[in-house]
Amino acid sequence: MSEDIAAQNEEVAARWIRGDMFGLDIPADIDALVEGGEEFLTRAFRTSGALSNSNRVARIVQCEACFGGGTGSKALLALEYATPQENLPNKLFIKFSRNFHDAMRDRSKHMMVSEVKFAALSRTPQFPIPVPQCLFADVNEQSGTGLMITDRIAFGNGIEPQYVKCMDYLTPAPLKHYEAIIKFTARACR
Repeated sequence: MSEDIAAQNEEVAARWIRGDMFGLDIPADIDALVEGGEEFLTRAFRTSGALSNSNRVARIVQCEACFGGGTGSKALLALEYATPQENLPNKLFIKFSRNFHDAMRDRSKHMMVSEVKFAALSRTPQFPIPVPQCLFADVNEQSGTGLMITDRIAFGNGIEPQYVKCMDYLTPAPLKHYEAIIKFTARACR
């Protein structure tokens, strides 16, 4: 078997890996997520406590790659639930730690370990700052393969637009922007 075929086989095998926090096999990319479909999402959301055991993900309405950030692949997901719940968002943002199509971005895969820990902390009732609701987050620390599923941020109506990373010179009033970030980070660290 050639090295290229062996590498492809390893990549496909690595598309599902056991997460450390919940012990579920988690998808490493958008194709694996679609393959796992409603069954995986139902199991993940129930396991994290975001979805009641009497409810389920009924249908994936949208699942498309989106671009941005500096590390793994991202996607937009829209769902329908068997029973809509008031506090359960259906327009979601997916972040994978891995990027199998960009070796440079894939090198940063271990950065998600701390993000998953923060996401778990953000689910506590007294979390002191507003963040997108996390429905599921887990990572396999050894491989750096992780997945985070959150509510989408509805920019506008008092929420600043998303600014491009490493282009602070385009951010209006950058000092006020970073003062706000530091203030809320400090509040989260109390």
